[in-house]
Amino acid sequence: LYISETIWCIFSMFVGVVITALTIANLQQLVTNLDASRLNFQRKMELIKKFMGYRKLPSDLQERILAFYDYQWAVLKGADEERFLVELPRTLQQQVTNFMCRDIIASLPIMRMANKALLNALVECSEMSIYSPNDDIVKSGEKIRGAVLVSHGEVEVLNGSIVERKLKQLDRFAEESLFVDKISHHTVRSKGFSEVILLPAAEFQKIIAAQCEESHVAQMREKAMTTSKTIMKTNKMFGSADDITPSAGFQKHCHPNSFFRKIWDCLVVVGLMWYLFSVPLSLMYIVENSPLSKSPVLMVLGYMVDLFFVMDAILQFHYFMYSHEGLVVFDKNHIHEHFYRKRNWIREVVGLVPFDLIACFFGGRFCHYFRLFKLLRVPNLAM
Repeated sequence: LYISETIWCIFSMFVGVVITALTIANLQQLVTNLDASRLNFQRKMELIKKFMGYRKLPSDLQERILAFYDYQWAVLKGADEERFLVELPRTLQQQVTNFMCRDIIASLPIMRMANKALLNALVECSEMSIYSPNDDIVKSGEKIRGAVLVSHGEVEVLNGSIVERKLKQLDRFAEESLFVDKISHHTVRSKGFSEVILLPAAEFQKIIAAQCEESHVAQMREKAMTTSKTIMKTNKMFGSADDITPSAGFQKHCHPNSFFRKIWDCLVVVGLMWYLFSVPLSLMYIVENSPLSKSPVLMVLGYMVDLFFVMDAILQFHYFMYSHEGLVVFDKNHIHEHFYRKRNWIREVVGLVPFDLIACFFGGRFCHYFRLFKLLRVPNLAM
């Protein structure tokens, strides 16, 4: 090779090595940037763990803190919501806050006729907080600062250890405390991670005094007190979310969360699966042109399952309570209405009537055909 060719080969190899090194470096940086937020979150978590270890925080408290940051990561993916809002101009801050809170505050019955200026003023004074599982939002015996509005998550209202209500998005607690001083007789507790808006009563009174006429304020007060009484009446009529419902005798077993109901539901599924297996099997006897009595085991078990479903229909229609929007309904009339809404009563009657026994008077071989009506209950598996 000539000297010029040798120099050219060395130069080409050098350029190739440089290009390869730059390509690998850029690819590494690209991959790193794609997951930069995750890395920042991991570094932050390492610092938090070091701090908690240095301060020797209790293990249960450490777990709650870590769970909170995991929740923040799952929701915001590392975005700093407070820093984001602080950096925005005042007008944009108000628009973002309005978007987050305005619809929830406007959902209050007393705010149905409120104008935009009043809602904006109330949004500015409202306080949004995130609560961890089992955090007390309002404690029993303390003065209620204002109306509690649920933005996200689920909140429980407890009377002692009994859950009387379950609050979800747009639900509220102690709306009447905006107009009257009130001591809470209940504990309001976050079931999981929840975002709750507090509308302070003191600021609320100042705002409506400045922007509303006395007649309008009186109407809002009356509406709030009426709503409070309606909620109390609903709790007494429908029940609760747990065990304030009747618990004497057989009624305690009719609660939707009772052990008896869970076993009963399992037996219902087993019975329906039996129909799926036994009815097609009984049709095979048609080919042999033999009566149902030729298979006594299949016949006895089949009629036992039929009797079980007659009992199930009676219990579902008269006794079994059901949950509706966090309340356990135990009023008989509502249980009847729920049964009619949930089930097709014509299909229920046809599935319960023992047509196969009736067919025995016209010849045993027809029983196999009428067992097909039992399959009408199979759609109940989806309920």
